[in-house]
Amino acid sequence: MIEIIYSKENEKNEEYLRVPKNIRQIGIPDETRKIYVEDYAITFINQLASKGTKEPKAAVLVGYTTYNNSCEYIFISGVVEAEEVKIRKNNIEFLEKTWTCIYNKIKKYFPNQDIVGWFLSELAFNGESSDHIIKAHIDNFAGSDKVFMKIDPIENEEIFYVFQNGHFIRQMGYYIYYEKNEEMQEYMVQSKENIKEEQPLEQVEDHAAKSFRSIIQERKDEKHEKKIATFMYTTSSFFIMIVIAIGITMMNNYDKIKSMEQTLNSISRAVNQEDEKIATDWFAKNQNQEDDNTKEIASDESAQENDDTNASAQAAEAMNQTAIPVENVNGDVQKQETSEQNTAGTVTEINSSEEEMQKTLEESNQEEAAQESASPKEEATEPKYYTVQKGDTLAKISMNLYNTKDKVKEICELNNIENDNKIQAGQSLLLP
Repeated sequence: MIEIIYSKENEKNEEYLRVPKNIRQIGIPDETRKIYVEDYAITFINQLASKGTKEPKAAVLVGYTTYNNSCEYIFISGVVEAEEVKIRKNNIEFLEKTWTCIYNKIKKYFPNQDIVGWFLSELAFNGESSDHIIKAHIDNFAGSDKVFMKIDPIENEEIFYVFQNGHFIRQMGYYIYYEKNEEMQEYMVQSKENIKEEQPLEQVEDHAAKSFRSIIQERKDEKHEKKIATFMYTTSSFFIMIVIAIGITMMNNYDKIKSMEQTLNSISRAVNQEDEKIATDWFAKNQNQEDDNTKEIASDESAQENDDTNASAQAAEAMNQTAIPVENVNGDVQKQETSEQNTAGTVTEINSSEEEMQKTLEESNQEEAAQESASPKEEATEPKYYTVQKGDTLAKISMNLYNTKDKVKEICELNNIENDNKIQAGQSLLLP
């Protein structure tokens, strides 16, 4: 139960207002006056109304009235049948013995309750009020806090009225609340023998319990449906957000992919240009080296030809120097012999000169052979260079050129490299 502090009219003391937790709203209740009827009480009223199809019946409503925040709260927790009430077409009379019986029942079954209104079942009850009903209300239930209730047995419609300014004002709604209400159950058990159309206690109790269970089930179904609807709405919203996020991401990714593609193309072009430049430089360097080697070879050949020419010239000069002079021999035989002897000496000198010339040629050939053997050695000792390619390391270069990593230190020393991991593509390295 929810407890709300309230102040009762014409009283200064504050009390607690207990508002039922399990309630069912019928119609649209007034904001300035709220009527709460307990389920067992409404069940008993429906029993009287079912008998009212043959003759009208009256009953007194018991409970209490309180106020909170300018709002009147009327709680009806019990119903006492008014016996021996004379209900005529134009007159309703509550006899003295009728009131005696009513008070005795209230004292017995509802000792802490007050009279808050009355109930009337009447066939062909037309209009919201009539003179004989107004007169009965004023005579027996005076006060603005007393309500009048009726149920049309044909329409089976429950209607509440309040009396103001000389006429009844219909209330557009009320609440049915559910509690244990042992007082009303005991009264219903004791009064069942006086009901002409008997209804067993089990049926009364089952009707209330069934009504309560059906209402609780309806609320559970409504909550379940609301949960399902909320879940579906949340799920749909979530999927819609996911689809939107995916679309936005795809658009952003498309722009990023396009930008990345352009960047990769630029990098690829730059790399290709760098590779072409490196290849061009490498070929140009090799071509320069080949040209230098060609020039050196041509220079060596020219020098060798000059040496051969000089050697031939020296040999010819030597032959000219040792040439035999031709003389005309005149005289006798003796002179000829003398000439022959002289000639023999000359021939000996010529032979000696030829040996010297042969020795000179051999020495010249030995010098040429020595030059030729010295030329490759000079070429072998000529410095070698290596152009660093992309992805090269000194260890990799050493392995490729010397099949060992032991040359890394020598390469660093020759090129003044302090950190063997810091080399750049295109860098020219002097090799050991």
